[in-house]
Amino acid sequence: MTPHLKTNNLRPARSCHISPKNLPQGIWRDNYELRNDMESHNFEPCTVLPGFFEFIKTNIIPRVELANNKQKQCLLIAQILARMLEAHNSNKSLADSRNTGSKANSRIPSYDALIKANILRICLGSEISAKVSRYDFTGKGRNIFKNHSIFDAIDFLFDTPISRNKTSYNSERAPVILRAKNKGKKEQIPFPRKMDNRTLKFVQQREESIMIINKANLAFKWEYSVMNDKGQAIAKNQANPCIRSIFIDHFEQGGRLYSRGASGYQSLSKLERHTMLVDGNQTVEIDFSGCQLRMLYHFEGIDYTGDVYIPEKILPELYMKKYPDVYLETARNYIKTATNMILNADDYRKAINAATKKYRDNNSGILSEIIYKICKTKPSDLVNRIKQYHQPISKHFFTGIGLRLQYEETNIIVKVLDQFIKLGKPALSLHDAIICREEDIQLGQRLMSKFYVKKFGFEPIIKH
Repeated sequence: MTPHLKTNNLRPARSCHISPKNLPQGIWRDNYELRNDMESHNFEPCTVLPGFFEFIKTNIIPRVELANNKQKQCLLIAQILARMLEAHNSNKSLADSRNTGSKANSRIPSYDALIKANILRICLGSEISAKVSRYDFTGKGRNIFKNHSIFDAIDFLFDTPISRNKTSYNSERAPVILRAKNKGKKEQIPFPRKMDNRTLKFVQQREESIMIINKANLAFKWEYSVMNDKGQAIAKNQANPCIRSIFIDHFEQGGRLYSRGASGYQSLSKLERHTMLVDGNQTVEIDFSGCQLRMLYHFEGIDYTGDVYIPEKILPELYMKKYPDVYLETARNYIKTATNMILNADDYRKAINAATKKYRDNNSGILSEIIYKICKTKPSDLVNRIKQYHQPISKHFFTGIGLRLQYEETNIIVKVLDQFIKLGKPALSLHDAIICREEDIQLGQRLMSKFYVKKFGFEPIIKH
């Protein structure tokens, strides 16, 4: 069972005297404890395991006032509490809209019933809409679910693959889904009604691989330390190892592997991820260094073996004097981010805007000092420098080729995961990297190199 998070270790609550108009009468009071500085996890429908549903019907439903459609509300309450358990055990609140004109409208009575039963409490939600949209367990609620793990509550295995269910549109619970490239919005689109044999075979193979990998990894225990905002471990929790493959517009763009929800291992902070154990064994991340940029050089028949981001050439002024390592690390990270933006942007202006926005959103005063004081440049000039120093592959810049590169890197990672599973070994994906046991480092490096060389004809740079 997942250890219960102790409330005295969580972030301090704030108080508020606002009384939202859309709250049911009698559940708001002055100085209500509002955890509005707590990260949240958005509600998503889920498949609740039969045992958890029976627990809800026996132990929760008798405590709450149900609306007219009792059967539907019972299911909604089970889903809400399963997601609340998932969020809470990850030290997060649960976010959901209270807008009566949204899809969340049907869940509002269930939230209100759980609040009146003193199982959930209201937290301050969206600062933009000023609507209450975050929820957390009360002490009573925590006590009821203290011995429950998310693996007791949620069925994380995916639904029947869409390619085999011709009447189905994309589903968040499918192993492979298709999304539109729509200004960052996660708009799902249906699979084409007719796919050529090659594409259909590829999609079905990917679906089969995802289902096999997920089922195998669920047999292992992936445990990590939950961290508070001070970087202190406050509890142990289990991560959901299941992944899905998300393509963009068509099946030769994207395809990256993503976990889901607050308990998904990719939702963990870097610090939390580095504490992860699999069946008690320490894990390690193995990744392709400069993967997408190096791929482009290899596409052009050029074997690039050094640091492909060349920070010493892009920002030479920083290397003329001895600055602390944190300056060099900050500069390289920003150059890496700007380079990836160049690969993902489909025109020059979008790359400039993205690099500028990333700079403005950065909270580090170090980056500002590097760009403006030390290097006396600006984000737009940095983009031009990157293009200048990567002239052999610059014809690919500002073309949106990043999605195609994601497709190529993911095909390699899936093959690596397939081999791990066939050997009975646990392994997870992290974009262009894998997470495996320390004892399997050499196996991971060997497989990553094997499949990369088979595709590109050059040895990759692999680090851990």
